[in-house]
Amino acid sequence: MGEIDPIYRELAARIEGCEDSKYIPQILAKLANLEQARIVRELPASSSEEIAEKLNLDKETVDKQIQELYEKGLVLYRTKGGLRTVYAVTELKDTTGANPKYDEEYGEEFFDLWRAWFENEAYQWRQKMSIWSGEIPMSRIIPQWKSIKDTPGVLPCDDVRELFRENEETLVVNPCSCARIYRKVTPRSTEEFCFIVGTPAKYNMDRGTGRKITLKEAMDILKEIEEYALVHMGYNEKKLNRLISNSDKNCAIFRFVPSNIREMIAPSRFEATVDAERCLGNECKKCTEICIFGAAQMKHYTEFDEERAYIDTEKCMGCGNCVVHCPIGVQKMKLVRPPEFIPDEYGGLF
Repeated sequence: MGEIDPIYRELAARIEGCEDSKYIPQILAKLANLEQARIVRELPASSSEEIAEKLNLDKETVDKQIQELYEKGLVLYRTKGGLRTVYAVTELKDTTGANPKYDEEYGEEFFDLWRAWFENEAYQWRQKMSIWSGEIPMSRIIPQWKSIKDTPGVLPCDDVRELFRENEETLVVNPCSCARIYRKVTPRSTEEFCFIVGTPAKYNMDRGTGRKITLKEAMDILKEIEEYALVHMGYNEKKLNRLISNSDKNCAIFRFVPSNIREMIAPSRFEATVDAERCLGNECKKCTEICIFGAAQMKHYTEFDEERAYIDTEKCMGCGNCVVHCPIGVQKMKLVRPPEFIPDEYGGLF
C-alpha cells in the first residue's frame, strides 16, 4: 500500500493505544474514502445535519455516507442519541471485519493488514491497556454441551442449549470477524458461528451482518462446526450477555491474554479427566492435537510402560473438546467448582 493521507493517522490516534500503529491507519484507509474519513473525523456529533453544516456538504450526501459507514462499522448510533465512531481497536475489529458485503471493495489486503496487526502489534497494544483489569475475569468458558450432558450438577448457565433457549427471541448468528481475518490461514465451511443476543443482535441485523435464527438452527450450526473443536465463550456471568463466541487460537481474545490466562478468562465449572487404562496412547493423541490450552498432554505411565494421555488440571479450562472428540470415550467431564464460581452479573469495565 502506498503513502496514505494523514487523516487516517489522525483517526487511528483517536483509537486508544493505536497512536503509533503502522497498520491501523492503513486499515482505516481501506474502510473509508477521504470524504468518509472527514465525516468520521467530525464524530461524535448530534446529527448528520451538524456534520453537513461543518463540512459544507448537503445532508443527503452525508446521510448516504453515514449509512455506508454504519454498515462497514465505522459509524455507530449512540444510545443517548447522535453518532459516534469506534473507541477501541477490539470494537474496530469486531465491527469492520464482520460484513462480507464489502469484501470485494476491501480486497484481501484488508484481511492481510488485520493479520499483520495481530501478529506484530496486538501484544504490545495489550500491554498498554488496563481495559480488562479487575477482580474477576472478563470472559468464561462454556463447555461443549455433549461433554456434560451426563454429568450431575449441570446448571442452565453451563449448558449452551439452555442459554440459547432462554434468549431465542433475540438470537442472531453473525460472521466471526476473527475467523474472517484468518480465513486464508484456517479455511472453514462457514464463517457464521458467533451467536449474539439483545442490543448487539439488533445492531448487527440493522447493518446487514446478523441473521435471526431459531434454536434448531443454532444447534445445526454447532453440529456443522463441531469438527473444528472451537471453544464456547461468553461474558463471565450466569445469564447470557451479548454473545457466545466460538473461538480457536486465532481468536482475538487468545492473542490478548496475559501469561496467566485465568486473569482474563475464567474456566468452566468442569475439568476433563482421562481413563488412562483404556487410552490408546500414541496410537491416537487426538486430545493433545485439539487442546488449545495445552492441558491434554502425553506422559509415561509406569504401570502400562508407555505414554498415554493425562490432563494438566492447572491448564484445563473445562471446554470439553477433548471429551467430545475422544474416539473411544475415555475422557469425561468432572464438576469441580460450585455454582457461585460464576458471578450473577459481570461487573467489569468491558
